[in-house]
Amino acid sequence: MLNFCKGLLADLSVMQASEYDALRHGIQLNGDNYLFQLAAMELSLLYDILYAKAAVIHTWHGLCIRVVAPLSVVAAFVLFLLSSKYTYGRADVAVTYFLLIRAMALELASSLRAAVSSWACASYHARGWHRFCGAAMRLRRMLKAGARRGACLDSLGQYNLLDLCTDAKKDDHLRGKIAKMIGLRDQWQKLHYSSTAPISDGIKALVLGEIRKREVDDLRNARGRWILKEKGMYDDLTWIDDHTELDRSIIVWHIATDLYLSQCPDPDEEVRDNIRVLSNHMLFLLVVHPYLLPGVVRNGRYKQNLKYYDMVWWLSLGYGDHM
Repeated sequence: MLNFCKGLLADLSVMQASEYDALRHGIQLNGDNYLFQLAAMELSLLYDILYAKAAVIHTWHGLCIRVVAPLSVVAAFVLFLLSSKYTYGRADVAVTYFLLIRAMALELASSLRAAVSSWACASYHARGWHRFCGAAMRLRRMLKAGARRGACLDSLGQYNLLDLCTDAKKDDHLRGKIAKMIGLRDQWQKLHYSSTAPISDGIKALVLGEIRKREVDDLRNARGRWILKEKGMYDDLTWIDDHTELDRSIIVWHIATDLYLSQCPDPDEEVRDNIRVLSNHMLFLLVVHPYLLPGVVRNGRYKQNLKYYDMVWWLSLGYGDHM
């Protein structure tokens, strides 16, 4: 499945028959929740490959680097320890010792982290080194390795455009004023108005149910085509689906979802909350982590919409001079 997930990054969605059979067999044995567990594992592996460079570190080249780097630091420390220091000031010597000792500590921690990583444990198990694998797993549990990443995989980032526009006190925060003075207003707003929401069983059931209803092309390329067709609105709003970029589509559907949920609340409160969480998460990706979205994402489009809706809100309140 890892090769299939890597292919998706290059817009290649061909799944081998063996992969499909293994996936179907896993669902039959473990239930629907198996899909989300599998997706979490694949995301974790993709993160290691793209950002942690695990695919390079856990090779012979990476192993050589792991061996040479700490030995080089130790050699530098020994050479400095044995060298004459009469020509150096005491402060320079102390700083050098501090830097060398810190470098050795960092190399030791990095080597230990690589030795007990999930990739290393899988390598130990594949080679039949079960004692090494068991010891590494016990050490991982003792250090609670991967707990932070697991917490990230169990939650969804949240960001709501209308909440930001309608916050009457957004310009009164002391930290916001300081950030504005030093030119970091946008970064402060992203941090201040971002939050997280847990991934509930209701969200998983909602997403899985929608996936089963759709065709593969709808899941990959559509911009809400199915719901427009179901409501008989597709002919009037084809521009949302066929002639718009992903970033614009996310903003349009985010605002439409907020307005719909406020004007026509769903009788099922849990479903309404789950839909809002998913909508806020898509905008969170667009604003805070645009590099996680496929294609070209223009930050200027979000800023233009933020400025426009902020102006509309204050004009509706009769405070046209606020802008």
